[in-house]
Amino acid sequence: MIGLTAVGKSTAGWHALRTLWQEGRPAAFVDAQQLGFVHPRPSDAFVRAQISILLHGYQRAGATVALLVSRDPVLARPRFGEGAGALIRLAADPDALARRVESRARGSSALPAGDELRAAPAPTRRAVLPRALREAEDLARACPDLPVVDSSRQAAEATAAALLEHLRSSVLALRSLPPGPGTVRLVLNRDRILETAIAQGLDRFSMAGVSRELGVTDMALYRYVGSREELYSLAAARAHATFQFRLEGTDWRAHLVEVAEQTWQLAARHPGIERYLLDGPYHPETLRVFDASIAGFRALAPQFSADQAYVLLSRVVSFTLAAADNALSRRWQPDPGEPSALFRWTVEALVDGMVGRLDDLPTDPSARGLGPESAISPSRS
Repeated sequence: MIGLTAVGKSTAGWHALRTLWQEGRPAAFVDAQQLGFVHPRPSDAFVRAQISILLHGYQRAGATVALLVSRDPVLARPRFGEGAGALIRLAADPDALARRVESRARGSSALPAGDELRAAPAPTRRAVLPRALREAEDLARACPDLPVVDSSRQAAEATAAALLEHLRSSVLALRSLPPGPGTVRLVLNRDRILETAIAQGLDRFSMAGVSRELGVTDMALYRYVGSREELYSLAAARAHATFQFRLEGTDWRAHLVEVAEQTWQLAARHPGIERYLLDGPYHPETLRVFDASIAGFRALAPQFSADQAYVLLSRVVSFTLAAADNALSRRWQPDPGEPSALFRWTVEALVDGMVGRLDDLPTDPSARGLGPESAISPSRS
């Protein structure tokens, strides 16, 4: 299946896959875009080779049909088994595309790995729609004879059903293979559980929702996590550890502002993570990130003691998490995914005010009641 950016091909393809699993058909799924998360981007020939390797592995594992989604029709034409398969184009009108771009930017949809739109700033979002419309024109010219499924006015489940209707009429494996005795499920492990919880949202996932998405019973999850709260902590730690902080400033004040801005973006990408970062208890990987943050700041500002560096950094982080949570939950600013100029000014004023009073910093650790005390601490730096 091919389709332009934000048309919903990954979501529709995933729903189609789950339908095939529920019918008991050994089916596989590949998203070609997620094979290219490397810089510089590999050549199309390399990606095609990786797709072929994956499909061959799925076939050897028993899959009789594979669903492949891609923006590029060239990448979407590998052979699987005895046939070349069927190619379908997914389309949507400009209004539907605009809604989906905004939905993904707000984090209202599932989180595909490497999603360029999650918490994207307004200029990025504005650039995506024209690009997607150009892609639509290019695909229509390149593949004029392909069957088209329009996803504009229907949910992903309905789009998936339409896709499968086309496939059943053209793919031998789907016409002739009788349903198996039960649903085909992938191996369950803690990593898949954590990624599913993150994708559903740290602030809204449930054990029932995660188990339903994974195609298992609720009780199956408890072999890997003891409770919903434990799953939340583990998933939040995973989301925090995999967020790419890019701190490039060489001035310590600019460094603190960068920490604040990127902490805001982390909160925008993963609503609900602020409770974990403020309250703990903390996963060892989270402690490692905190320790590295303290060390990085002190390398830029050796004039501050461990206590002083801790207070400056932890207060900036704590203030940012609270401010981001307020803005993201109330939606009171036009682009809550991006910190405002007033926020940056407030961070700078907060830092300047604290620096001016470091000489009378309380020495009693219990006086520092705000922030992740057990994680960022002078004794750990």
